Amino acid sequence: MNGLNSKTSSKRIQWKRTIIIVGVAYAAVVLLLGIFIFNIPTFYYQLTKTNIENTVASVNQALADNDAEALEAIVNDTAMELVVVTETNVVFNTMPTTDFSVLKETIDTRALSYSAAYETKVDNQVYQVWMAIYKTDFQQFFIVAMLITFGGAVLLCAIMTGLLFYMFRKLVSPLKRLRDNIFKLKSYRLNEVASSQEISDYDLLSEELTEFTEDLQGKLQSFTVSYTGLEQELQARQERSNYKEQLVTALVHDLKTPLNISSIQAEKMAQSAPASDADAFDVLLRNNNRVLNDVNEVLTVLRMDEVSKLQESREIDVVEISRATLRLFQPMFQKRDIASFIDAPKSLLMQFNEIEFKQIMHNVISNASQYADIGGSFELEIDQLDGMVWIRAYNDKADVSQIQFDQVFDLFYRAGNNEHAFGSGVGMYTIKSMVEQHRGSCRFEAFDEGVQLIIELPLNGGEQHA
Repeated sequence: MNGLNSKTSSKRIQWKRTIIIVGVAYAAVVLLLGIFIFNIPTFYYQLTKTNIENTVASVNQALADNDAEALEAIVNDTAMELVVVTETNVVFNTMPTTDFSVLKETIDTRALSYSAAYETKVDNQVYQVWMAIYKTDFQQFFIVAMLITFGGAVLLCAIMTGLLFYMFRKLVSPLKRLRDNIFKLKSYRLNEVASSQEISDYDLLSEELTEFTEDLQGKLQSFTVSYTGLEQELQARQERSNYKEQLVTALVHDLKTPLNISSIQAEKMAQSAPASDADAFDVLLRNNNRVLNDVNEVLTVLRMDEVSKLQESREIDVVEISRATLRLFQPMFQKRDIASFIDAPKSLLMQFNEIEFKQIMHNVISNASQYADIGGSFELEIDQLDGMVWIRAYNDKADVSQIQFDQVFDLFYRAGNNEHAFGSGVGMYTIKSMVEQHRGSCRFEAFDEGVQLIIELPLNGGEQHA
């Protein structure tokens, strides 16, 4: 019996060791595959960065060697555009023009991973270089990534198949032999029954199967719970981060207007010294308070952990907020000799996030104060129609040829070169983003002798956070 127990214990240890080795190998492959999939964007970014660095270095080296053929080879091997000129002649050019001031406008920057214009000096010769490198072919990169992922999946399947085959040999085959032996015993063919050494495997079968099943089930449950919890937490964090980023961007953008107004008033007081204009002091005080309030709002947003607190709606007076915002911009309208008018009921209540509505109106009026024609007019109309709050902002604009109406709501879009505009190109994007979050709509179009922005918002705030 001692010999039998020793052999049984040895087989038990060998069985567990095999399961552990296969399990560790499987977990390692899953971990490596997960790390690879998670870092696919990083790999793509690093590949693009390396390609850019190598291309720039190759171009500079070709210029240092004064090798035009090398420049042509670089352009042929890389998806890029290149213009190299000196003060007297064109060294290399793949674009229809060599005017650096218009090159950027002749190419779709969304298709580029890198663009730059710079000067380099080689042997007392100054080269002006403009290059634009197109994005790395993501389809080819995706195919390679998918092949690696598919290879990992095949390896996992192979490990699982091997494990199943091993389990079949250790579990199913002994059961079949046990069944055959039972039939032999029933037929009294005792000499054909397997020896006691082989039967020892059957004595452990039930116990091993129970332990393995319980262990595997426990690990699967633990993995499922951990993965589900992690996935939900990451999704919640992403939502909070996106919403905070949008609000912080809008608030920081909002801070620029009071600072500019303060500068205007400071210039006015300096020109009419002594500073006896009480209204100017009053405006400066209000604007400084506005800056302070905005800073406090930014700090409040950054300190909040719950997105629901940022998204809370309450009853606000649309007309009151709009009039207060319009008063804030009066110095800017006056400086540019723009007449401003507001046509609205005495009061109009709606359910909305107060911070977001202030940002909407701030950007609406700010755009008009910057882009309306000097000596023109600005009209703001507010009304209620069919359960919607209807807002129309019109300003005179004699020349609308430089406005791309289909792109005005794009991030960082700015119309033409306006010397009076000090915005960052996020105002119209912020308006559209916030309006659509509340199931509203907005459009910007030419009208009469200017342009108009029309916004429609549900009186109930869209109930987007319900």
